[in-house]
Amino acid sequence: MYREEGINVTKANAKPGSVLDSINMINQALAEKRLYIFSSCRELLKQMGMYRMVKSKTGKVTVTEKNDDLVDCLRYAMMHLDQAKSPGTAKIKPMPRVAEWKPINSRLGL
Repeated sequence: MYREEGINVTKANAKPGSVLDSINMINQALAEKRLYIFSSCRELLKQMGMYRMVKSKTGKVTVTEKNDDLVDCLRYAMMHLDQAKSPGTAKIKPMPRVAEWKPINSRLGL
C-alpha cells in the first residue's frame, strides 16, 4: 500500500543484538544532541521512561517488552538511518556504532 503511494519502505530486519545496539545508538545520539525528541511526543517519552533493561543471573541483559511500540519504531528508524534519504538528496551518513552505553544514573536509566 505504501509503495503504491510512492513511498519507499524497507523491511525491518531484527538481528541478534540489534535491540541493545539500537538502544545504544539512541542514547548516544541523545547525549551528543544529534537526536531531539519534542515534548509534544508525550507517548514516546512516557514509553521511554518505562523502558527497562534487566540483567539475568547469568549476566545476560534483556529488555522488558511492554508498552514499547513507539520506542520500537524509533529503534528501527535509528538502525536504518543509512538507508534513509529524501528524494533528490544524497544518502544520510550512518551514525557510528557504540560498543555499550552506560547510564549516568542506573536507577533512572539516564
